Amino acid sequence: MRQRHNNSKAWSYNNMPCILDRYRGRCMLKRVFYLHFHNLTRGSPMTFGTCAVFGGLGAMGKGAVIFMKDMFEKFVIIDERVPTDGDRIFFEKTVPGRFEIMTESFTDGTDFIAQALKMHSVSVCIGTLPSRWQILGAYAALRQHSCHYFDLGADNDVLMEQREIFSKTNREKIFMPFCGFDPGILNILVLSATKHPICDSIEVLVGGFPAQVPENALCHEWTFNPTSTLETYRGETCVIENGKLTLKSALTGYSNISYEHRIMGAFYTNCGNIQLMEKIATNTSIMRRLKTCAIRSIRHLGHWEAIRSMAEGGLFDDDVFKMNAQKLAKAYPHAKNDIAFMRIICKKNSNFLARIEWSETSDKDFSAMQKATMKSTTLIVQKALECFYADTSPRISGFMMPETFVSETLNLSPNNIIRLMQAFGMNVRMSVT
Repeated sequence: MRQRHNNSKAWSYNNMPCILDRYRGRCMLKRVFYLHFHNLTRGSPMTFGTCAVFGGLGAMGKGAVIFMKDMFEKFVIIDERVPTDGDRIFFEKTVPGRFEIMTESFTDGTDFIAQALKMHSVSVCIGTLPSRWQILGAYAALRQHSCHYFDLGADNDVLMEQREIFSKTNREKIFMPFCGFDPGILNILVLSATKHPICDSIEVLVGGFPAQVPENALCHEWTFNPTSTLETYRGETCVIENGKLTLKSALTGYSNISYEHRIMGAFYTNCGNIQLMEKIATNTSIMRRLKTCAIRSIRHLGHWEAIRSMAEGGLFDDDVFKMNAQKLAKAYPHAKNDIAFMRIICKKNSNFLARIEWSETSDKDFSAMQKATMKSTTLIVQKALECFYADTSPRISGFMMPETFVSETLNLSPNNIIRLMQAFGMNVRMSVT
């Protein structure tokens, strides 16, 4: 399974930060080697066997194959949809002779899928399904005990189910949900930012939105799975407010903000950050100084008003949500050009300390959300697998969140995380006072 390519240019030994890390009760000095790409589709120094992609015929599934094609020897594409000729042409062009497509219901076929994973000797599963279905892919992977599991996440209820299922299994592999853009790399950066020794406030803005304001009643076009997007407008999220963990309903906390010389709307969404805030709130050393930490989503002006009106009218209630979500998904198009954006600002007594900002824009090959999500997932999956198969510590396994892995197990500072992101082709930058 472990194979090294003869590609010396793939590695750069410049700027190797020495990190004093406490691991298993003792201090050790370790070096973190950064993998530098000319682009993400070239030169991975290790391959990890066969990868199964749940929801592999969708935009994110295909993105996973493109961005990780050098990490695996073969891909098993599993989807409920019957593949078209265009799908087969895509995979034949991307990973010629190294793929197989399976059509199977995730609702009814988890046993069959688990058997197929074993038959194909799958070593890694990547879940790119809509948030509410991630539990089905996770269950199939857990039935096959010899494979690692990663997914894009975003639903806190699904995360709780995954934890419960995992607790009933005896696994020595990695189970790491929430490996996408948000949650995922955003949670990694936020948790790392809380380590700033004097920071008492962290303000976060994140979102995926059309590059131009759509001229429709929703003031929005889809940049991600429509149903998954709409699900974030329901339920609750957590923030740190006045030094305490506080629940906030989705669609509350609205205000206008400035982005690239335009005014946009920011508000709370249920986007998979609850467990992050709970983790921060349990750290007494952080909570002695941290008064505020909140994550809000940003959209074009008018979108929040339209969505709030629907929610107040009962269109997002449990008994009708699925039907109305399907109608909205069909009524509005996917954005032809989009932007994925995040901004993290750290302050002390309302004075600026540091800003981390990352944005991706669409091009002729990828949407911005595809790039942001798959760059994030590729970074997390590759570094986790490298640690699992490493000859030296830290060697990881079991249930672990990405932010715990990067910010605590690897113990990387925000600056070192940003260097790592830049090495993976991410247009991220940090400014400090």
